[in-house]
Amino acid sequence: ERYLGMTAEVLHNDDETMTIKVTVKKSAAFLECKENIQDALNKAGSLATEQCLEDFDSDGSPITVAGRKLTAKKPGFKLLAHRVVGRDAVMW
Repeated sequence: ERYLGMTAEVLHNDDETMTIKVTVKKSAAFLECKENIQDALNKAGSLATEQCLEDFDSDGSPITVAGRKLTAKKPGFKLLAHRVVGRDAVMW
């Protein structure tokens, strides 16, 4: 995905490891370069978290906790990334 002068993408994801490629846009201004690095790493972290959450996704079967029947999310449910005060936040 493209995000403020950088890209982050999942190259590999299996049961044991994942590889995320991060590209950071350089800048003549140090502060801007530092912010680009931070944005790139935050985006990579969001992608990694999203991949891990998918590993813990349920099959849709209800479970019972403390006598209360709980059901999983609906099929097709998607995580959405939103900008919050200049940073990524995962919302669902």
